Amino acid sequence: MKFLSQILTVSLLGVFELSRATEREALSAARLTRYESGEVHQRLRSAKEAFWAARHAAGLDDPTRYTSFARAAAPVPCTDGLAAVVPGSANYTFRCSNVDFYDFVSHADLGSAQGRGASSWGWTSDDGREFVAIAQSDGAAFAELTSEGKLRYLGRLPQTPGSEPRIWREMKGYKHYLVIGSEAVNHGVQIFDFKKLLDVEQNNTKLFRQSDLTSHWNELPIGRSHNVVVNEEKEYAVAVGAAPRNDSCASGLIFIDLKDPSQPFSPGCAGGDGYVHDAQCIVYRGPDQKYNGRDICYGYNEDTLTIYDVSDKNATNIISRTSYEGASYTHQGWVTNTTWQEYLVLDDELDEKDSQPGPNSQRKAVTYFWDIKSLERPRQTGVFRSNVTSIDHNQFVVGKYAFQSNYGAGLRVLDISSLPDDPTGEAVKEVAYFDIFPEDDHLEGGGDVAFTGTWSSYPFFKSGFIVINTIERGAFVLPHFLFTLMAIFGCFSAGARAKAVFAHFMVGNVGSYAVSDWQEDIRLAVESGIDGFALNIASQDPSIPPSIHNAFEAAAPTANKFKLFFSFDYEAQGPWSKDAVVHLVNKYKANPAYQKHLNTSKPLVSTFEGAKQSADWKDIKAQTGAFFIPDWSSIGAPAAVATGVVDGLFSWEAWPKSAVAMTTAPDEAYRAALGKDKVYMMPVSPWFYTNLPGWGKNWVWRGDELWHDRWEQVLAVQPDYVQIITWNDYGESHYIGPVNDKCLGLFDAGKAPLNYAKDMPHDGWRAFLPWVIQAYKTGKRPAVTAEAEKLVVWYRKNPSTGGSDSGTTGNHRGHGQVEVKPVEVLQDRVFFSALLSGPADVSVTIGGKDGRASWEDRPQGGAGLYHGSVPFDGREGDVVVSVMREGKAVKQVKGVPITSRCERSLVNWNAWVGSS
Repeated sequence: MKFLSQILTVSLLGVFELSRATEREALSAARLTRYESGEVHQRLRSAKEAFWAARHAAGLDDPTRYTSFARAAAPVPCTDGLAAVVPGSANYTFRCSNVDFYDFVSHADLGSAQGRGASSWGWTSDDGREFVAIAQSDGAAFAELTSEGKLRYLGRLPQTPGSEPRIWREMKGYKHYLVIGSEAVNHGVQIFDFKKLLDVEQNNTKLFRQSDLTSHWNELPIGRSHNVVVNEEKEYAVAVGAAPRNDSCASGLIFIDLKDPSQPFSPGCAGGDGYVHDAQCIVYRGPDQKYNGRDICYGYNEDTLTIYDVSDKNATNIISRTSYEGASYTHQGWVTNTTWQEYLVLDDELDEKDSQPGPNSQRKAVTYFWDIKSLERPRQTGVFRSNVTSIDHNQFVVGKYAFQSNYGAGLRVLDISSLPDDPTGEAVKEVAYFDIFPEDDHLEGGGDVAFTGTWSSYPFFKSGFIVINTIERGAFVLPHFLFTLMAIFGCFSAGARAKAVFAHFMVGNVGSYAVSDWQEDIRLAVESGIDGFALNIASQDPSIPPSIHNAFEAAAPTANKFKLFFSFDYEAQGPWSKDAVVHLVNKYKANPAYQKHLNTSKPLVSTFEGAKQSADWKDIKAQTGAFFIPDWSSIGAPAAVATGVVDGLFSWEAWPKSAVAMTTAPDEAYRAALGKDKVYMMPVSPWFYTNLPGWGKNWVWRGDELWHDRWEQVLAVQPDYVQIITWNDYGESHYIGPVNDKCLGLFDAGKAPLNYAKDMPHDGWRAFLPWVIQAYKTGKRPAVTAEAEKLVVWYRKNPSTGGSDSGTTGNHRGHGQVEVKPVEVLQDRVFFSALLSGPADVSVTIGGKDGRASWEDRPQGGAGLYHGSVPFDGREGDVVVSVMREGKAVKQVKGVPITSRCERSLVNWNAWVGSS
């Protein structure tokens, strides 16, 4: 390997000299010319080609050198930092952390005579089958990813006839199509239908031909592109880096309309900043209100982050063009949250060099963090430097994690959830890795500044498996590192631990309930797939004992499928005495309708707070045999576990703490604290608004898209239990049960300035619960029939400027949060989710005016949960949301008008919810 490193070092010297001192040259004319002319790019390309040619001459990239993993072999765990796939073999022993090994298939066994892997992309069919395309210099290989984490080779699509093999082959998914570009002259853009893989039989691989393509678009200047990009929501692709640079589009963004994939055409291009190496094009949603809803491309343009408004493909606009300290070759990047775009991660392919002061001075892969809250003034705010000598290449963000392909250092996973609080990146941590190229592990720094190892990864499969494409070897299958961690902690042991979904029920709100009222609520909950109520009971409320009696009487006929258990409220009217808790649990625990822990048959008991009384629970458990899962969020999971009395924990952290989408960070922290022996009950809630000044309560937390997002997170995290907050807490607006007028006396008792729950139904939020609960319990998303399709719509009926905010704050200082105006937390938008059997369009009108709606979240394969939203944009009047197929509405919700005529001139921050 030493002589290869010397070849690469000599080849790169000229490139490094050209890119050496951004601070010294700034953006001088000479330096700009070197980039704009393509000199830097060409020298980088030449360095790579010389390096790979030397490896080829030495026989090091022969795809037959590597042995595929046996199909029947068991996964190899990462043990003490190593995954010994072939025990005793240095070249098959991989350094790792928190990531196991599941499968490897060589390029030779994936049908390639040339090898040299590049990009990769995946697709999931309507029935949940997962497929992956693996780019190679001479085409694309196709494989099915089985539920066991194995690759089943199905066949391949060669490069376009008349084009030469080239390693630079990039691909992206569009609906059920694959868009493929290549640096090979005359290649063009291939559009392949993944559905053709559905009928490929076991052990009968297929060689696809050019005639099998949905279409072939060959209007590039000389038929080559460096990369392809897709904006699925806006139904187009982009070819970037299409030579030559002196063409009219200047190797910039060349748009390809894909509304009809069989007849693609180009509506225009954006050449204003010249060559684009890579890009991410998405609809802007974020704090920069000027650009909300605009079609934005983030361009990675050799020495700058360039942000475009491409809403008009014939008249694009450069919003900003920004370089940064250490800029050498701006390669690729990704926004950290597509639904609220505040930050971006960026990698630079030429900054890993020594003898230069700055963030890139130690030959370590550097990730650059950008604040993009202002698209016109983005700021590079910090960096993360790997501790391994390596080059970074590509990265994608899924949830709170950046999945990076760092050449010889392999897959690296960063936890970037701290960026909103600390944009410097000081708190960013590497939480997992799998070093795919052991040949350089012995070198100083544990690796090499060389173009070997992994080119790309695809981390978006719902199964949690990640497919990695490497240059030399072939394709690896690894589990999402959280899958590995959760398996350690017991969270993914679906076969060992049964699951259940409960709804938190405020017993103090239903003192007027008869048995028949309880029966109706239980009937509705059962229809929704809910397994039971967690009965919130306060210590000094005289209505509680008769209400409990009625509840258990009402539950008796359905005790085989619906249960009740106690959640002792230590806050509402003071702490419970130890004897009172023991008495109630022992009185009802033998009742057939009392919920038992699913794995031990012990009576399930929870609390709302009460951590100060933790010492009581040793005796309570001894006298009742309770399985204890309290909510002690006030002291946090580690302290709660340290008490030694909990069997698991329920978290009340169901809402984001600022104007951002909810993440699974609190859930993961709980699971880590609980370890493998204790269970986790995950909270899910749709909304939060309370205005009860008599009880010192007047704030909102972000609801907006929370109901949709949180259930997607449940499917990803797979906790032991789920508890919905709540069934009937009208005072905090997070009820999903019916609004019962005789239970609304709390608004007078709490001195509310208006009854913000009256005529504000939330029943629609239960519409897709049966489907999503089944998906959670089985670990597989069920099929959706046309008869089972649902549409759910929710929004506030008052715009934020329609009246007084009544002193309501966004966030609450009592929870250690910075209080802001509610308009800074909640958005003036109409939200909609649909459970659909297949693709459909969506239409939204407000006051008869078209809201230009589209889906922001679509399921892979076409069947499942869709989601989107549109802004009020100053419109008022009746709201109509329709799911459309062939120009006809197949589902429609007609909602209440949006109006500035607020009751008592006060904005109602609660949501109206409808469904059909």
